[in-house]
Amino acid sequence: MGNTPSTPSSATPGSSLRSQALTLAEQRNSLFSQSRAAYSSGKKADAKQLSDKAKALDAQLKDLNAKAAAEIFHHHNHNRDLSEVDLHGLFVEEALHYVQLHIQKCKSKGVKRTTLITGKGTNSVNGIAKIKPAVEELMQKERIRMETDPKNSGVIILELDSDHPGFGGWLGSMLSKVKSWFHRG
Repeated sequence: MGNTPSTPSSATPGSSLRSQALTLAEQRNSLFSQSRAAYSSGKKADAKQLSDKAKALDAQLKDLNAKAAAEIFHHHNHNRDLSEVDLHGLFVEEALHYVQLHIQKCKSKGVKRTTLITGKGTNSVNGIAKIKPAVEELMQKERIRMETDPKNSGVIILELDSDHPGFGGWLGSMLSKVKSWFHRG
């Protein structure tokens, strides 16, 4: 689960910010390498300065990536309602963050069903999906009922219609009734 966006393209929103972050990442990595070399040669004060500079660059690149993610997410979702969210172009951790925010919004607004467009991974490195498996793992952990859209394997449908995480439909309904029976007296 790295920082490879699912849709790389220089024309996409956030691409300039991603490019700047990549440049900073290369500089940061070089500084960390120099810091290790300085430390190994006994120049601990130099190593500390280089390490501090690398950490400052790391904070800057994280900020740039967060801004890029917001720009990308807004581009793909500004005309969508809570029935679906598109995660294309995001890094895995960013996608998971936006999924959690989306689910919270859906639950607060009483949305019972929502669709997550994760993509199939065709634009990922080696064509291997990264976002979809991470989202599926998160949904299992959170016990949120899900299924892959039978018409599009790059789409996950979530059922948020139960007071009992992981249980929707008839079973969720029955558990709600049982719960209400125990809370009457």
